[in-house]
Amino acid sequence: SATNRAPASVRAPSALTWAARAALAAGDCKTAVELVTHLTKSYPEAPERTAAWLVQGQALVRLARHGEAIQVYEKVILAADATMDEQFRARWLKADAQFVMGADNPVRYQEALDGYRALLLGDTRSPDDRLEISFKIGRTLESLGRKDEAVDQYYAEVVLAFREGVRRRVAYSDASKGTFARAAYRLADEFERRGADDQALKVLNLVVSSGIGSVEAEAKRRIERLKKKGSLQ
Repeated sequence: SATNRAPASVRAPSALTWAARAALAAGDCKTAVELVTHLTKSYPEAPERTAAWLVQGQALVRLARHGEAIQVYEKVILAADATMDEQFRARWLKADAQFVMGADNPVRYQEALDGYRALLLGDTRSPDDRLEISFKIGRTLESLGRKDEAVDQYYAEVVLAFREGVRRRVAYSDASKGTFARAAYRLADEFERRGADDQALKVLNLVVSSGIGSVEAEAKRRIERLKKKGSLQ
């Protein structure tokens, strides 16, 4: 079983961590959780345990055990020997788990919002991270019913921030390009819902003019649909 895979070797914690990663990648989340639990019990001082906890948290999330995942992420956040990157990742994943739990308890949405905003403090985050977190803030504001704030967030902190970054020659990842498009589409949908089709058109034109081939076709499709409504000035 998974709990018998740790020999008395200095390499055992690392081996268990990699085994847990492999189990997670293979979709065997139960085994991933068991491996990390065994690592923690058998090697409580091993420096690898913080990285292993991150794996365990993700496995618990996939098993829909979000409350347990949050507890695991908090262990990483509080661990004196966790790296800054590990603590940052744990705080991010904790906020993600809180967001999911918000569907049953809106208080969790506020916790997620506070967590995401805290991640943006300081200037050490990469442009890709800042854009993704900013998008998640907008999504959480939407979930809290704070639509006007969400609109402002998507527009200023994602759409315009992305375009300004491109102007400054920031090399955004493909994922960030997708995040920019998703924020623009959510904005356009909200403007259309409010009867502000002209504003929706302007946002969609920003996507078309962004030069991102992978999202241009969808933006043009949405523009054509708006034009066919006959509601544009």
